[in-house]
Amino acid sequence: MWMATLLAIYAKKQEQYKSNVPSAIGSGTAENSAKTRIGRYIYLNVAPTRTYHLLVKAMTDNVVPTHEQTLEDWGFNRCASEDDRCYLLGVYIGLWKILEIPMREVDGWRRKGTLFKEIKKIHDEQSVGERGQYMPWLMQNPQVIPVPQRG
Repeated sequence: MWMATLLAIYAKKQEQYKSNVPSAIGSGTAENSAKTRIGRYIYLNVAPTRTYHLLVKAMTDNVVPTHEQTLEDWGFNRCASEDDRCYLLGVYIGLWKILEIPMREVDGWRRKGTLFKEIKKIHDEQSVGERGQYMPWLMQNPQVIPVPQRG
């Protein structure tokens, strides 16, 4: 009996939650966007999604992204090996989680073509002990950071 009551309460709470979160299928406006909770972060599914949003999701899951345009935009497809992709992911995680630089700002650097220059500036301002293993790797492999084509 108590189990049935508990399941009924749970089902009611689930319905209340679903009714408070709009459907992911909508016009793409803020009013029709769905909230997706990933760990402690909440993402709004608002079209269009920028590749830095997909990179943040990958960093949250601690995996290399798989979305083709994200791989292209952020240099993962320019890496020589899976280990290099993991190092590059570590660079971005360090910027976002450790140095607390908003990924929107990092994306701005990427779009302006100054991503490597800005990361190098951060690297040069850090003491050797603060750099970890990912920043020095990037300084030895700058070719992985894409420079947008201007046309």
